[in-house]
Amino acid sequence: MNGYNYQDMIGRSGQNLVVSVNGKRTVFYGEKAEPSVLKLNGEETQLSDPVNTEDWIVFVPASRGKNASAMLSDVAELGKGNKVLVNDEEVKEDVPLKSGDSIEIESAAAGTKEEPVQNAGVERMEEAGSGSLNTASAAPVPQAGNGEGEKSRGSKGKITFFLNNNPLTLPLKPDHHPYYLMDMLEYSGLDFKNVTGQVVLEVNGENGYFQQELHSRDRIMIYQVK
Repeated sequence: MNGYNYQDMIGRSGQNLVVSVNGKRTVFYGEKAEPSVLKLNGEETQLSDPVNTEDWIVFVPASRGKNASAMLSDVAELGKGNKVLVNDEEVKEDVPLKSGDSIEIESAAAGTKEEPVQNAGVERMEEAGSGSLNTASAAPVPQAGNGEGEKSRGSKGKITFFLNNNPLTLPLKPDHHPYYLMDMLEYSGLDFKNVTGQVVLEVNGENGYFQQELHSRDRIMIYQVK
């Protein structure tokens, strides 16, 4: 690895910002990492590909994504007679939010709680949260293929894969970009800081690569061979 580690290959997503708005969990997603670039003699390659004397190897490490950030105005309308509390303290000006903040929005006219502002960068999630194994909502294991009506995007804002023979249900990305094989590494259970053998990547029974685009119900295997 010439001084690099697997974290340099996969990068790390920016931290999510999670707040509560009128009791509802609201998530602002951190940016995804910029994927690494690995080329052998000018062509994209994989870690498992053999190299020979005088081969030309280019490697650009992955860069970490930016942490999520948000302002109070992203979830509440200010200056319209609403009473807005942040952590039980009334706030009348726009302020940056921090993970764990609890926001309560009350209508001054009716004295009732209002629905939070819906913004493009925000997605509400179930209590299971992003990246959790959700076997209750996962689709049944397919017996053969994806089916004619199957699409790469999930339904109802979620998408299901089968990682190491277990269903993994994730929310669709806010930017509607696909998931890539490199996104699955953090859910594989492997400690990439202490890898002692070769890591095998497979998608639907075939060798996979970090930048490979994934589709709904793909069967993914990520394991270590000592």
